[in-house]
Amino acid sequence: MGVAVINTILNIEGLTKDYTDRTGHVVHLLEEIDLSINEGEFTTILAPTGAGKSSLLKLIAGLETPSSGKVEDNSKKKVFIPSQPSSFPWLNVKENILFNIPDSNNTELQEIINFVGLEGYKDHYPHNKSLGFRFRISLARAMINEANLI
Repeated sequence: MGVAVINTILNIEGLTKDYTDRTGHVVHLLEEIDLSINEGEFTTILAPTGAGKSSLLKLIAGLETPSSGKVEDNSKKKVFIPSQPSSFPWLNVKENILFNIPDSNNTELQEIINFVGLEGYKDHYPHNKSLGFRFRISLARAMINEANLI
């Protein structure tokens, strides 16, 4: 039998994030976070409102700088999906999913559209759709980009 190789795609050690509020008070939002995520794993971050979940994801995505510690990203390709919808209202569902993709495989596109529950909507425009509908577009865009860290 072969030995399974475990590829760590994200390793966080001693991650700390401090903010200074409007009054000059330093807020210790994240302190000494250690986390390791292996390829193929689903990881969920649960915490109360204001605990720093979004800040942690922004640190992982490289959108913010940690106060201390390190984020070692070994993913081939990662996609950050913000908590607010990020679709373009002037593009239809298909165009939104394929945004900035030079080549597309129509079979793969249709499989992803079906997987995220948007079958029958590829020619619809998202501007008047629900947040969940627009989030599905963001998820489909991450999938078509073949991200291994979302």
